[in-house]
Amino acid sequence: MLSGIVKKPNALRSDNIKGTVELNGTLVIQSKPNIRLQPVCKNTCLKAHDGVCDEGRAAAFAPVSIPSSTDSVKAVEVLCDLGTDCADCGAWSGHLPKWDGPMEGPIAFVRSMMNASVLVKLTTTQPSYFQPITNKEKDPDVSAMLENYGALEGGVTRVVHEILGDGQCHRKDGSRGLVLDVGANFGYFTLMAAMYGCRVIAWEPVPLFRAYLHHGIALNNLTHLVTLRNAAISDNSSRVNVGIPKDGTYWGLASVNNLNLMANEVKSIVSADVENLDKIVLDSVEPLVLLLKVDVEGYEPQVLNSASEILRSRTQNILLEYSPGIFERSRDFEGLSQLPSSLSRLLKDGFVAGHLPMRVATPWPPKLMPDHYHDPVPVLEEITLSSLELDLKSAKMRRTTEGGSPDHPLPSTSEGYKCTAIPEELKKFPVWAHCGEWAYAAHPKGFRSSFGFNTNIWLSRKYMRVSNDLLIPAGVFVAASAKRSSVHNRTAGVAASGTLVVAGQASLFAQDQDMKMWTSLSNPGQSIGFMECKGLGPSHQVMFRCPCTHMEHCGEQEKVVGQLLKEGRMPMQDWR
Repeated sequence: MLSGIVKKPNALRSDNIKGTVELNGTLVIQSKPNIRLQPVCKNTCLKAHDGVCDEGRAAAFAPVSIPSSTDSVKAVEVLCDLGTDCADCGAWSGHLPKWDGPMEGPIAFVRSMMNASVLVKLTTTQPSYFQPITNKEKDPDVSAMLENYGALEGGVTRVVHEILGDGQCHRKDGSRGLVLDVGANFGYFTLMAAMYGCRVIAWEPVPLFRAYLHHGIALNNLTHLVTLRNAAISDNSSRVNVGIPKDGTYWGLASVNNLNLMANEVKSIVSADVENLDKIVLDSVEPLVLLLKVDVEGYEPQVLNSASEILRSRTQNILLEYSPGIFERSRDFEGLSQLPSSLSRLLKDGFVAGHLPMRVATPWPPKLMPDHYHDPVPVLEEITLSSLELDLKSAKMRRTTEGGSPDHPLPSTSEGYKCTAIPEELKKFPVWAHCGEWAYAAHPKGFRSSFGFNTNIWLSRKYMRVSNDLLIPAGVFVAASAKRSSVHNRTAGVAASGTLVVAGQASLFAQDQDMKMWTSLSNPGQSIGFMECKGLGPSHQVMFRCPCTHMEHCGEQEKVVGQLLKEGRMPMQDWR
């Protein structure tokens, strides 16, 4: 048994952690039935005997216990590994990290060898749990969001709740659903899936991040549900190098071959073993994957290639980060081609893909998680094969007309690039010169036209298509099925839990719009990348398929583009 404090009686409630609030404000937690945990009582931490419990246990949250919501809980600094500050904390009777690294435990490793701080935040998710993070000045991304709001990527979190949160982790035969987390980072989604009761296999090749997650798994008494693997996932058998961001840079940008890091953002590089997802899962006793989450900063195609067998028939849901901006920035058109190709294969294998644009996946300002849970997951625009074929064709066009590949590097200056796709009449305008802007090659009927640098995707085999013209308010729809022909709210049970509901297509133009028109009829006021036209500078408005609002700056551009459209000479104009 172990003791701790939470902000409300249900904050840590799941099938793994059952508790009641005692008179002294502590929560007695049963980690797992029929398991006896041997108490650990050592004073090997340097902070032992200082009169303060420095292990980040639940009791550290006592001063703000049982308020109305967890958003007011402050992050608590952790200075000692579990069970090593016994004089101040008492014996630790919970799970211990499955730690085989240097130093006594993950906290000592992070603080002594990595010179980083560790804090623990009680999340605002349902159920809530203790999430290890670092100082938000060092990591102004994941750690800052979790410290400030107690949650991360509210829309994505809501989708995970849709997939896992209605008992889906528990099968009728008593087994648990399997979740795969590739690119676990601090472990936000790993811990969440285990709190729902799923069995989780997580991959994190960066020792620093893995240490944070080891502590989180033990602190939440989830070691019986989570397997944390020290490897990267890839479709080849060689080792890979992973770039680690500098302090002050988003730590979530750690990436294989520094794909999503600029040269001046790299702090260090670690070499990592590689595993094949098919081999690991097919050797598992679990026949089905309930959810595969992949967030590896541009290395997603290699991960998906390593999972071809389980994706063909054994995976129900995928949450995928999709980052063409990484390859556009480096003009790596081979890498750019792999993204729509890998996504197309998933659609051909029977998945339906819904677009989670940033306004849905990561709304700003962030909504408190209780509000997200009460809102239905919105109907999402569908990513279609035809739109991905246009994206693939665009990437191939760029490779042909601009040059550049791993075997044939691009020139060192933009002036040296080929740029034969853009008519000469437009090259006198700086924004069109040298093919320097990605937007010129984003086909308005392709998926790439619907977001900026990157985005998120939910793919599922459990889906419902509805007609776009029958949609009423957000979250309310008319189902296309004859059995579901009246207006329903998905929360009323018409769309069963975990069902992806899609309508329309994720693209700037409707599929039937005349390509001789330059701006969108179906999404007026929106640009390539779905930015508001009024927010674009006048020099970029025309290229991004917006009307020119400052004729003195872009009127001539608009006139030239109009003439080229009449002549059928604009890039991609004749594609079908």
